[in-house]
Amino acid sequence: MPGNSLEKLDATDILSFLSVVASASFDELSKTIRLLASEMNEDNELIAVASLFLAEMHHFKEQNKKAMSGECRLFFKNNDIPVSVNDFEANISNLQDFIDGIVSLSQMDLIELQSLSKKQDERTKMFSGLLSQLQAPNIR
Repeated sequence: MPGNSLEKLDATDILSFLSVVASASFDELSKTIRLLASEMNEDNELIAVASLFLAEMHHFKEQNKKAMSGECRLFFKNNDIPVSVNDFEANISNLQDFIDGIVSLSQMDLIELQSLSKKQDERTKMFSGLLSQLQAPNIR
């Protein structure tokens, strides 16, 4: 098409544009990875606390104490874990189910994180290739 402004673009312009797009994509992907990693850290901390309460409950069970500590009750309440007033075993089971659920989600998040990291590596290679082409002396 005569007079089309795209005809005036040379290889440097196109590569410059592609590098801006690649950079923006890389930045967005990096933010997503950081957010997912942060969520995974929070999940790991929650698993650690829940595991301590589970150990406490097993200890109480061994000593025939069928009551939860106040901190444990608060943890159940804050994390919407069902509490049985009359069945201590059910409470142990509910807490274990809660932990198992978070572990399952964490495993899926880890797979997603690995996938995002692979994409980031691919984009890094692509971005490096674009930069190399931009710096080539015979680009036009």
